[in-house]
Amino acid sequence: MILKVPSFLKKMCKQEIDTLLEIQNFTPFFKNKPISKEDVGYILNSVKFGIKRESQEPLSFVFIENQDIKELLKNKYQQNLFVTAPVVICVLGSFAPKTEKLTLEKKQQYLWFQVGSAITNMCLAAANINLGFWFEEYTSEFDNIKKLIGADVNNYYLVGFCFIGEPELKNLKPRTLKDPSIFFDRFNNKERKNKGTYFTT
Repeated sequence: MILKVPSFLKKMCKQEIDTLLEIQNFTPFFKNKPISKEDVGYILNSVKFGIKRESQEPLSFVFIENQDIKELLKNKYQQNLFVTAPVVICVLGSFAPKTEKLTLEKKQQYLWFQVGSAITNMCLAAANINLGFWFEEYTSEFDNIKKLIGADVNNYYLVGFCFIGEPELKNLKPRTLKDPSIFFDRFNNKERKNKGTYFTT
């Protein structure tokens, strides 16, 4: 099942920014407990408060149940940190016809800016209901994954995977706290400076 979800602009308050900073120390281990459809729906619904570009198609979200895909994920991610996540969602992007004249690099920049916005809001939504949330970019097996989930290989760009579940804390080395703009590290300084206003109070 593929769900297409549009995203719209939302400014973030200081409390939300502080929450993001805290979430960056979350360790990606999950308890073996199911997550309700209502909670998953609440998290996905938060995507609509992200950033919408006229030149970008809505993001698509695919719930991962196919065992073959789970094996690919298990082999890809270090230490099998995500094997216990009860909810795994594949994030797909597509390029709008308006972007045809742009370079692939510029198209990907637009897409990743939209993805960053969506993931940020999903992360905050999960925190609101005391769930753990983790996003990982996927950099290999693009076509194999898309074929396994029934997505058009030529029309979709595989962005990555969201892992959601009740967090199980482990004693891992804390990560360094960074500004929320880390979600947009793919942009050059000028673009990041312009987009930074979305994080002001």
